[in-house]
Amino acid sequence: MPERLRLTHRLALGDTLLMTSLVRDIHRAYPGRFAIEPNTTWTPVWQHNPHITTFETDARPEPRNVVISYAEGIVESGRGRKIHMLAWFHEDFRRKTGLEVPVTEAGGDLHLSAAERAPRLEGRYWLVLSGGKLDLTAKWWAAERFQQTVDILSRYGLRFAQVGATHSAHVHPPLRGVTNLIGQTDDVRDLFSLIAGADGVLCGVTGAMHIAAALRRPCVVVAGGREEPWWEAYTAAYGGFGLACPPPAVPHRYLHTLGLLDCCPVKGCWKSRVVPIMAEDHTAKGKRRLCGNVVRPTGGQVVPRCLDMVSVDHAVEAVLSYYADGTLPTLR
Repeated sequence: MPERLRLTHRLALGDTLLMTSLVRDIHRAYPGRFAIEPNTTWTPVWQHNPHITTFETDARPEPRNVVISYAEGIVESGRGRKIHMLAWFHEDFRRKTGLEVPVTEAGGDLHLSAAERAPRLEGRYWLVLSGGKLDLTAKWWAAERFQQTVDILSRYGLRFAQVGATHSAHVHPPLRGVTNLIGQTDDVRDLFSLIAGADGVLCGVTGAMHIAAALRRPCVVVAGGREEPWWEAYTAAYGGFGLACPPPAVPHRYLHTLGLLDCCPVKGCWKSRVVPIMAEDHTAKGKRRLCGNVVRPTGGQVVPRCLDMVSVDHAVEAVLSYYADGTLPTLR
């Protein structure tokens, strides 16, 4: 009888995506040994997943519970260890169980039904996310930069659809000349379908990049210097997935500025916000979480200088590179 295993990690959407890779790879490393129940937020992520089990609340014996954390991984990444966040989930599991679980694919493990893979929009398109959560405004590129990028790429024949959550404390400045789907993907399965059918995704460091990696879609990530690229980027450049893992099927273009400013010379700053907007921002601890190197490039929006250093030309070139290298068929 398989050993009952419950994996607990109750944080963001992208984190839940990374948990799917751990469950997949445990089964590949130890076939038939475990029955695994995920204890996470964003339960729709697990829909159609053949690798999970739901235990009865009074089941005996009690499942073994392993709480997965990446807090120490952020510390080690900042010290220069070239490990991807996804691979850290496996590393944390090893530290807590003694079981080696190699990463077998550089992406999560999403399962879509035939209906979910059916086109949601007519024709070809890119998805764009222009904002994010108010608790992490240090991740936001200027909305006007997104607008300028969309305007330039539209001249090449690219179409864009804008998505973004309308949950509390989410802000997604609407863009012009796009199909507005803001608030229409609050069921995250709809977002999966749109990304699966897209040419690619243009966004900051957010859950959409993890979804794109799981679905093997191109993604241009405007990242700046907040986080180390080896910790987040779906690319083979850093070897962060381990020696046993093939390179990402579709590498992402991760536009970072690590090493270009005194505030992110060798590691990310991991700041949260650009201006104080919450009560905690006025405390001593909260002030340390505010970015101290900000600019107002356009439209009055305050952004970190490291993100301001990523130009519209950088983003345009990154998107077009997928057509130039044959990853995407040319537009006609």
